[in-house]
Parts: sequence; structure tokens; C-alpha cells
Amino acid sequence: METIAGGNGARPTKDGPDGVQTNLQNTENAPIEEVELHYPIRVKRYELITDSCGAGQYRGGMAIRRDFEFPYAECSWTVLSDGRKFAPWGLMGVKEGSCAKFIFDPEGEHRDLPSKCTVEVPKGGCVRVETPGAGGFGEPLKRERGAVHKDLRDDKISADAARQDYGLDIPA
Repeated sequence: METIAGGNGARPTKDGPDGVQTNLQNTENAPIEEVELHYPIRVKRYELITDSCGAGQYRGGMAIRRDFEFPYAECSWTVLSDGRKFAPWGLMGVKEGSCAKFIFDPEGEHRDLPSKCTVEVPKGGCVRVETPGAGGFGEPLKRERGAVHKDLRDDKISADAARQDYGLDIPA
């Protein structure tokens, strides 16, 4: 169907881009309408994942979550991926990004899938894909306070992450 992008690593002077393809050429971030038009599926959720980016003076890019529902027929779902066991690392004293997750029937049975598998999805079934978030660069406490506040406002990080990773003094 498509490749689903994740976060890209932070650079020495910039945050990592959110939800981008960095390792494959001639691939797209397919719009939901295109996916639903060409395949007998429904995309229930498509969003960036809060707190998936590795903390740093420059934070890593955010991961993507997509929930696919199969309302019309059963199907075979194949996962060929990496980044599920080991999170993307950060550089120069920072935190890693988040690991990938593949979850079969997240609203019911909630079974984690391995990074390489094929499963039979029944009619009405659902599969969740969470791509890896990327590692940051540099010491998180050196991040500009304004950038931390902006990340918080934009839901890139939670209040807990702002306090724990960046030392921001905000009420719980």
C-alpha cells in the first residue's frame, strides 16, 4: 500500500522534521482520501504522536500514528519494518526517540505484532501503526525556553516531558 514515514533526527543546529521519509526516494505521504479510494479500508486516525521525539537542545522529529480499519472484507496485512526493539538514538547527551509499534485490534484484543509478519485481519478488524520518533541532539537543558513552550503549545511534547526532560517549571 505505502511506506509510512517517521521522525528524522535532530541536527547540530535544527530540530528534526516530523513525519518525513528520509531513507526512501519516490515514496509519498499518501493522503487519506487516496488510500481510501484505492483500497477497501478506512483510516480511523492519522496524527503525529506527542512525546515521540527525542529530547535535546534540538529535538528529534515526531512519529506518526495511523489506525487502519477494514470494514468491507478480511485481508492480509504484512509488516516489514525496523525500529521496534531499539529506539533511534540521540547524540551528544540526549534522549532517544520512540520505538515503532504495530498493534492488531487496538480497541479489543490489543496484540503487539513483530516487525516482520503477515496477519489475517477479519472484516471489521483494525491495525495500528506507530512509526519511530527520532533522537535529539545536544543537552536538553540548553534548549531555548521559547522553543520548549512552543513545543508544548503545539502538542509536540507533554507538560510532563517539559518538566522532566527540559526542566521547565510549570504546574502539574
